[in-house]
Amino acid sequence: DDPPLSTPDLLRRIAAARHRRAWLLPFPPSALAALGRLTGRQAEVARLTGSLAVDGGRFRRDFDWSPPLTMDQALAEVADATAATPASAATGSSR
Repeated sequence: DDPPLSTPDLLRRIAAARHRRAWLLPFPPSALAALGRLTGRQAEVARLTGSLAVDGGRFRRDFDWSPPLTMDQALAEVADATAATPASAATGSSR
C-alpha cells in the first residue's frame, strides 16, 4: 500500500505535476483553533486541521485490484489535461 499522504505533501505533488512550486505558508493549528473558538467555527477548524487516513488495502485485496498508475503519474495526467483546457471551460465560466 501507498504510505499516508498529508495535505501539504499532496499540494506539493500537485504543484510538481504542474511544474510549479507549492506556496505553502505555515500556520500553527493552535492559532486556527483559537480563531475557530472566537468565531464559533470550531467544527470547521477541526475538520480542516484533523487527520483523515483512508486505507485501500482491503479493497485491493478483496477485488485483487491495483491502480493502473501511480499517484504521481495520475496527477501528471490531470495536470496535463487541465493545462490544455481553456480556463473558462475548466471553471465553467462563460466569460
